[in-house]
Amino acid sequence: MINFLQINLNCCKAAQALVSKTADDLNIDIILVSEQNQACDRSWIQDQSKKSAIINHSRVQIDELGKPDMGFTWCRLAGTKIYSCYWTPRPDIAAFTDFLRRLETSIKASTGEVMVCGDFNAHHTLWGCNTNDKKGDLLADMIQASGMVVCNKGTDATFQSGNRSSIVDVTFATQRTATSITKWVVLEETSLSDHNYVHFCVEFSAEADIQPCTNIKVVPSKLKVYLDLNPLPLSFTPRYAAPSTGRA
Repeated sequence: MINFLQINLNCCKAAQALVSKTADDLNIDIILVSEQNQACDRSWIQDQSKKSAIINHSRVQIDELGKPDMGFTWCRLAGTKIYSCYWTPRPDIAAFTDFLRRLETSIKASTGEVMVCGDFNAHHTLWGCNTNDKKGDLLADMIQASGMVVCNKGTDATFQSGNRSSIVDVTFATQRTATSITKWVVLEETSLSDHNYVHFCVEFSAEADIQPCTNIKVVPSKLKVYLDLNPLPLSFTPRYAAPSTGRA
């Protein structure tokens, strides 16, 4: 079982500091953020715009790092591609359409399960909004055309600022992964952002957890990135002690 936390940090330094403590309190493994203040260390996997990121908070094993794109980044965890996304609220439909086209192309290039999370600044009843807008229609069409399922539950707002509230933080996934997502909920915990935390768990299949490795070719640059994300222990205790020679 992997625990996820999803949040737009509103470029707030205090919110970014708090999310790490919240993740500790909730035993979170992976944090999916948008509008981060800045990357803290190499456990952060950021998109090209540095507006979305995946944080390997508990240092779980990451199988593959995707090439960052503008508006989204991804990694492969337990055989599933995990995306973190962000797109601006500006009403530029052409740019949003191009973003969705690139995201859909990346999703459809996947050979296994996929889960997508992010702040799309798009409204649709499919994920709990009262009304639809143009960007919401486009995103809903892309989700359905990709054979994916929206995982949002209920109508609790993920964004709140003054008297304004909405649901713009969306989680969607391929069919099998969607059925494995449990406890999807908008939390009441203080986030110090104008967005609320979203928490959910994923029970990845045992088959996906086992990745046989054959005919391995080591690429030094990729090995360095992998070790940054999956650090080896600094010390170890031998399982078997060497036999004593009886000499002082």
